[in-house]
Amino acid sequence: MTKTDHELMVFKGFAEISGLDIDSGSIKSESPPLPDISCTVSGQKHFFELTRAVDQQIANDIGYVLSEGRKTGYTRNSKIHSYSDVEIITDAVTRKTAKQYETDRDKVDLLIYSDGIYHGRLNEAIIEEEVNKLREQYKDRWGIIWIYDHPNQKLLVKPCK
Repeated sequence: MTKTDHELMVFKGFAEISGLDIDSGSIKSESPPLPDISCTVSGQKHFFELTRAVDQQIANDIGYVLSEGRKTGYTRNSKIHSYSDVEIITDAVTRKTAKQYETDRDKVDLLIYSDGIYHGRLNEAIIEEEVNKLREQYKDRWGIIWIYDHPNQKLLVKPCK
């Protein structure tokens, strides 16, 4: 599965449970400088940038182990590494905020998703306060910062009303 196919699959799952009036037939993968996904929400064009919630060190270690396994025919265990859900979410927002998008809209929504591949389920109780701080800090940059648990089809931190 390509990255584009994976992101479309994740977004379609999000669209089903988000509570937004997303026209499922309008969901489309985009190429830079546009954000990852465009769609129609309540009759209006809308953009979403997607990023996986992942500890970069763990992802790099897993990638290295898998790469070595393909080359040598055997694998080893990756290093033990502790991580913080708060740091993972903060890093995801910081990384994506540095990117520039060209749209005809003022703001793009950011969808941070957990897919269980590089990271287990995010701890809602731990990340809720941080996500709300990030929403306030970046309110002029992002429409809404969404946190989505794809395997469990659940929004982890609901948008502020």
